[in-house]
Amino acid sequence: MSFLIKPKRILIIGGYGFSNIGDEAILGGLLKYLEDVLGYNKNIHKITVFSNNPNYTMTIHGIDAKKNIIHQILRSDIIIIGGGELFSEYKLLLYKNSFLVILARLLNKKIYLIGIGIDIKKLISKLLLKFVFRLVDSISVRDKSSMQILHDICINNVQLMQDLAFYGLRPIKSSLIDNFMKQHGLTPYNFIIIVIRPYDNSTQLSFYINIIKMLAKNNRVVLIPFSKHQSSHEDNDLNVIQQIKRVCEQEITIFDPHNTHPNVVLYFISMSKLVISSRLHPLIFAKVANVKSIAMLPLYQSKKVRTFAEENNIPIITPNNFKDVLGA
Repeated sequence: MSFLIKPKRILIIGGYGFSNIGDEAILGGLLKYLEDVLGYNKNIHKITVFSNNPNYTMTIHGIDAKKNIIHQILRSDIIIIGGGELFSEYKLLLYKNSFLVILARLLNKKIYLIGIGIDIKKLISKLLLKFVFRLVDSISVRDKSSMQILHDICINNVQLMQDLAFYGLRPIKSSLIDNFMKQHGLTPYNFIIIVIRPYDNSTQLSFYINIIKMLAKNNRVVLIPFSKHQSSHEDNDLNVIQQIKRVCEQEITIFDPHNTHPNVVLYFISMSKLVISSRLHPLIFAKVANVKSIAMLPLYQSKKVRTFAEENNIPIITPNNFKDVLGA
């Protein structure tokens, strides 16, 4: 795609500014992808990111960010929606982003979907997706599962690419991490990082607690809240982390990456010996850092985690097999 030839105003839409390290890694990768692969030149083109927290996005990425999305669509030439699982029935994301596509098409904007994920099951969702995706100028998806969904509804002009986070993730050595490790007595390659999604019932909580207790007997364990969405309980990892810490007798360390660049978090992960995660992007971080990882399947939103684990030969633990896998 060589559509960025003349100076254009470009608007990026995604799940940015919600204190989610994975989404910020996606944005960092998308910005690099625009420049390295699609020919975007920051000295020529005007790029703006729609963000729930513009100041946070500008601080982390050094890019202009705004919150008034309709106004930004009106004044932009190119609308880029990407990446991540933005066309999902989860939290009505499919319908919200479909509305933005339809609006942009009515306003005669160029529309590019880059590195997206799709997770839909309902017939009405498939019909809507089939209509909406025929309005856009280009589509690329981040996994084979998403591509299969599109092929099933006869959307065939689709490119397959890796998750956008891969394009921008490079470890940045940081005194913040070095000082944190020194303060908590952590030594390189001698601690385990665990990332957990908030649970939706007591069974899931028990699953997390049993894993952490089992590992903490003989290992230093560090919990990282990869997502701290302030208005969404199921996307705020810190809530469940604090609850788990209260009931675990073993020593557990919490690293809170508040306003920390994803590449600094990657540096910390590169210092660990194992990453266990029920979220997708910590597994991606571990792969980039060449650190062993294990996928931990939550009770919901597990499809993208399972898909990535299976495609990359990453072990999967569930409530039924975790003792065997972790004991191996």
